Amino acid sequence: PEEETPFTATFGTPELLTVTDPDYGEGWSGTAMPDGTLYIGEDEYGFLFYESLTRPELYQYSEGYLIPADDRESTFRAILSGYGLNETEINDFCEFWCEKLDEGADYAMYPQTCEYVDEAMPLAVTPEPDTVFRIWFAFVKDDTPASEAKPETFERNGFTAVEWGGFVIE
Repeated sequence: PEEETPFTATFGTPELLTVTDPDYGEGWSGTAMPDGTLYIGEDEYGFLFYESLTRPELYQYSEGYLIPADDRESTFRAILSGYGLNETEINDFCEFWCEKLDEGADYAMYPQTCEYVDEAMPLAVTPEPDTVFRIWFAFVKDDTPASEAKPETFERNGFTAVEWGGFVIE
């Protein structure tokens, strides 16, 4: 936000949550700072984390990116920059997914934009952000997308909520 702002964030299907940090309880309530720092109680967070159950059939698997094992991090950086993620978000993504994916394996990475994520895991933030950008990526080992996705850069205007995530299809 442009100024210190109290917020709440709740999921429409919290029963799908399997891991949260901090504890989700009945939802997350705290204060968002202009630098992106979040305070929940006395604790400071750079982001809120969750894992959830999902249904792979909800997503698209035609447009995506080839992620070669030997160039994974730089490929991630180029793609995520195209979507408008900032340096901190890109670093966090790379740290998580470079470790999570099997070493030495190539992957197809299929972007799941807001429409897909909203259907899979509805989220309400109060006050309503001026800009919401949610993107997950489906990773499929040794697969090749039918066509290359074209990232659409989102613009950060005012109070902005950004969510990135992903899942591996076995």
